[in-house]
Amino acid sequence: MNHPINLWGLSLYVSIEKRKGAKEQMIVVSNFKFEDPLGMYRRRWEIETMFGCLKTRGFRMEDTHITEPDKIEKVVFVLAIAFCWAYRTGDIQDRTQAIEVKTHGRRARSLFREGLNQIRMAFFEKCVLRKFMRLLSCFTCSESEGCTA
Repeated sequence: MNHPINLWGLSLYVSIEKRKGAKEQMIVVSNFKFEDPLGMYRRRWEIETMFGCLKTRGFRMEDTHITEPDKIEKVVFVLAIAFCWAYRTGDIQDRTQAIEVKTHGRRARSLFREGLNQIRMAFFEKCVLRKFMRLLSCFTCSESEGCTA
């Protein structure tokens, strides 16, 4: 990890990892030496994924055309809570009924998408309030209690 190299006169640090079952290595190159570059990159990728869900892959935040910083902050705050709700709901649903895994090794739908679909369906059922309250329970019960979406 953090192997120093010199490439075309530039001092760089390279970290490489191949996880068990992974098809390819993860390679991170930086001009700074970090304590845990691969962990930092994973964290950054989680944030990128969340913003993708807030934008084109879910809530379509950019369609609001809001430009005022205070309003953007409020929208991001509300959507971040909604993202957590959808992700948690999808995680619970996946534990109850596993999401199909495609031949390339990834799920057919992300945990976020599965949860968002569950929340959307709740609004179209006859017992909307009961289903809605059950979906909200993911914020109040722990995994050890065996919560289900």
